Amino acid sequence: MITFQQASGRWRSLAAALARVAAVILVLVTMALAARRLPGEEFGFWVICFAVMNFGLALDLGLRYGLGNRMAALTARAHSDREQRETFWAVFHVECLVGLVGFMFCVGVLPWLDWGGLFKIQSPALARQVQWLFPVVCGLVMLNQPLTVAATVFFARQEIIFVSLLSIIQSGVLMVVFGLVLQAGNFPVLVMSFFGVYGVCGLGMTLVLMGRCGWRWQWTPWREQGAVLRSFLKPSLEFFVLSLSAMTAGVVGPVIAGAAGGLVVAGDFSLIQRIFGFLATFHLALLAPLGPAYTVHARLGEWEWVRKKLQVCMRRLWPLLFVAGGMVVWAGHPLVLRVWTGRWIRDYELAGLFALGIILTGAANTYSVLLNSLGIVRCQATLSLLMLIPLIGLPIVFGRYMGIHGVALASVLCVLPGALLGMAWARTALERRQVHV
Repeated sequence: MITFQQASGRWRSLAAALARVAAVILVLVTMALAARRLPGEEFGFWVICFAVMNFGLALDLGLRYGLGNRMAALTARAHSDREQRETFWAVFHVECLVGLVGFMFCVGVLPWLDWGGLFKIQSPALARQVQWLFPVVCGLVMLNQPLTVAATVFFARQEIIFVSLLSIIQSGVLMVVFGLVLQAGNFPVLVMSFFGVYGVCGLGMTLVLMGRCGWRWQWTPWREQGAVLRSFLKPSLEFFVLSLSAMTAGVVGPVIAGAAGGLVVAGDFSLIQRIFGFLATFHLALLAPLGPAYTVHARLGEWEWVRKKLQVCMRRLWPLLFVAGGMVVWAGHPLVLRVWTGRWIRDYELAGLFALGIILTGAANTYSVLLNSLGIVRCQATLSLLMLIPLIGLPIVFGRYMGIHGVALASVLCVLPGALLGMAWARTALERRQVHV
């Protein structure tokens, strides 16, 4: 018999999955419209802006991760509303500080760089626009930092269906705004409106959270807020380092591809990269329910169950999705891109490198989900920190001599250590029955 808790849990999982699907549809629709309607250089710049937006999610110092864990623990205790409110505002204020400092840096320093020359922009008009538009986009991304906190709180309070609905609405609004403004043909207005509405949606979700929880803004001394933050700062920073590596890999490729071959090349590079990236997105969606299950069974001492689930993921799901699926995408990428974006892009060498990279990424993510659920984060965070230099340096060096194919090859080399060490760490954790959560 299915209990109410099981049924509600399934509805929450379904709602979260639908929100993820809506986010993927947002990417599919906006990229398809942009590729069909924008000139090559404008589309390439749009791709870079989109990558910067995703990268911005990693610049929260990992505090959303720590906040989610702390809020989830507090909601399990009676009469903890005051502590929940104080914890939320402590994180919110720090994120406001991070966002403000980041915004001042973006609008004060970035305009002095020659973005037109860096991206090899051929159109003088676009070069003049990008010179001020790119710093403003980066600044808006930074200002959005505190507005991403509300969704984490909703999830921690188990209001997953409600926040998933808000996320679906946000994706729908962004698609409508993008489609309508695209018709006007003014590129700077298109970019500014999309990122402006993105921030407004975050502000709206924050106000909804305050109204739903009855939390009014309050200020407490920095010393008290610091004490709250210190209580979960260490795991937050570890997760920040872990996520920073992944986000850096996502933004470095298109940016360096643009520097190596121009914005048109950056657009083509990103489109091929993204169709392989959808395999990883789908994979993580499938593994999402498995993470908490790993934790529960490990805490109960049911390690054989954990081992068998990992084997199923590596021996069945990984070959089917990444080896077979990757080869299918490699073979059919010109047709896929033609149907999706209306562009005929045929580069089997580049697609082959992305296929190899996604195969390794699938293995690394499979092990990472297990390690994260067991609380084994420090070793992964250390590896991510060490890999930041090659993540940036190798694509620059390889891209200089081999073009965009060198950028893709560098990404393959950078993901290889994570796959190999993840396998070793997972094996050690299972042998020693390590769980730190």
